[in-house]
Amino acid sequence: MNINRIKRISFIIVLIVLYMICIYKFLNNKYNKKNDYNYYNLKNNWTLSINNNERVIDDLSHSNLGVVNTGKQISISNTIPDLNGIISPCVSFKSVLSCVNVYIDDKPVYSYGYDEYNKNEMVAKAIHYIPLKQSDSGKKITITYTATEHNAFSSVSLVYFGNINDVYNIYIQERILPFFVGIFLITFFVILFILFLYLILDKRRDYSIFFSSLISLVLGLYILSYNDILILINYNNVFAANMEYMALYLAPVAILGFIITDNIGLNKPIIKLIFFIDLILGISFLLLDLIQYSHLCQFLESFHLLIFIQSIICITLFLVQLNKKRKYKSKTIDINDEKIYIHNYSSDVVAIGLLVFIGTASFDIISYNFLKFASNIGDQISISTLTIGALTFVIALFINFFFHNIDHINSKNLFNKLENIAYTDELTGLSNRAYSEIEMEKLNSHQSNYTIISIDLDHLKTINDTYGHMSGDRYIANFAKIIKEVFSDALLRARIGGDEFIVILDHSNEEDCINTLKTFDAVLKLESNTSNEFNYQTSYGYAIHGFDNNLSTHEIYMLADRNMYTMKQEHHKANKEGE
Repeated sequence: MNINRIKRISFIIVLIVLYMICIYKFLNNKYNKKNDYNYYNLKNNWTLSINNNERVIDDLSHSNLGVVNTGKQISISNTIPDLNGIISPCVSFKSVLSCVNVYIDDKPVYSYGYDEYNKNEMVAKAIHYIPLKQSDSGKKITITYTATEHNAFSSVSLVYFGNINDVYNIYIQERILPFFVGIFLITFFVILFILFLYLILDKRRDYSIFFSSLISLVLGLYILSYNDILILINYNNVFAANMEYMALYLAPVAILGFIITDNIGLNKPIIKLIFFIDLILGISFLLLDLIQYSHLCQFLESFHLLIFIQSIICITLFLVQLNKKRKYKSKTIDINDEKIYIHNYSSDVVAIGLLVFIGTASFDIISYNFLKFASNIGDQISISTLTIGALTFVIALFINFFFHNIDHINSKNLFNKLENIAYTDELTGLSNRAYSEIEMEKLNSHQSNYTIISIDLDHLKTINDTYGHMSGDRYIANFAKIIKEVFSDALLRARIGGDEFIVILDHSNEEDCINTLKTFDAVLKLESNTSNEFNYQTSYGYAIHGFDNNLSTHEIYMLADRNMYTMKQEHHKANKEGE
């Protein structure tokens, strides 16, 4: 990697870091405030009731409920702490896929979710704020959860008592990292999507940028909704729940779409097959939820298993690909004694970011299911490794965009070098026959006026036979310099054979052509007089194509070539008479 590339990437990383610091500072200043009043996070001495079987639990976060299924009821009760001196006191807690009832001294004061449950709708997770009175201090509070889905939950959340604004800030402060990452990813979506629109307007259909923006959007929405940020800032529980599940189900589609459209070496049939499977599944989940056949949450465990299997496949393919690329990592090709690196660094950046994301996502899937189904902690613990993995992956995508453009420029330069080799005569630096054919075909497809000059360098065979081919090469090379000097503004200057040359002028003015050829003769004569080695003599002929001329470019060239041979015959005749 050259120094300029390192400087560019370092500058991009600095900008990203500064942007991240600005977002974090803004959120921290806005929500990291000192609480105005005392608050209580009661973990101990809760009485847990499951189907009328009661037991006291020492720690609410280790309630050891087991998986709670549809219709099963869980109740927890405790004594309300001292609320005296707290303005606008409340009790707050979180529920997941369950209806909720709250009682104070066995009197109902709050309920949630029954209207949705009776309509066969999904009861979204929610953060509840139930107003209390200072006089409620010391009274018994009972919170009852009734599961509305299969595998609804396996633990209950912590319960907070305090001022409503303080409790809200506590929730935000506990989630400041995912809040920051989610906002960061959403703004990245806007930036990348604008870049995609710009490329479309610039007639560069790079759909990998579109999928990059989609990845940033779905991961940002998922992190914000999974960590309850959307609930806290929007208060729309149904919207937040739908965003969480749809973002989760669409994330693999966005990531696989990027892998397919970007040049990272994994555009394989199995990846395309998995992409279409995930796309069909995501759409199917949404349709089944819309017709109320099944709720989005019911597909979660099956989806986790599918994604875990897909992650193993992707990681295996990546490792195979990296093993292949390792052999070519420092591979170069030589072009005119210049080493050109053909390694694609953008794919390395994305591969690393994607592997980090897959690793963190797999870890979260395993951890979530272990905690929910096999531990006494349950599923209320918020796992944040995916947050870090998503942030790493999206930053890798953003850097990839700039690497991609650098690699595109390098590829274009390499193409230009190869094209120059393919269409340039190595000895003279003039264009070769292949390029002259292309240019003549272009002229043939456009009605334009031009002049073709066919030139033949005399005495080349004599010089080769007498002095050797090295002298003949110098004779040709020096003659090419004269052609470049005299016909500097020509459309084409090419060597099309050993001693055959062609020049195309972009006008049909015969007088200007004759004057240019007189200059050509004068320069040849001057070079012959000053050279101790060569006496330059040429035969040439020209033909003009005007707007009223229907002849093809090839026919114009044949006329010029015929005129050249007329001059060549005159030179032969003069040489014989001189002998």
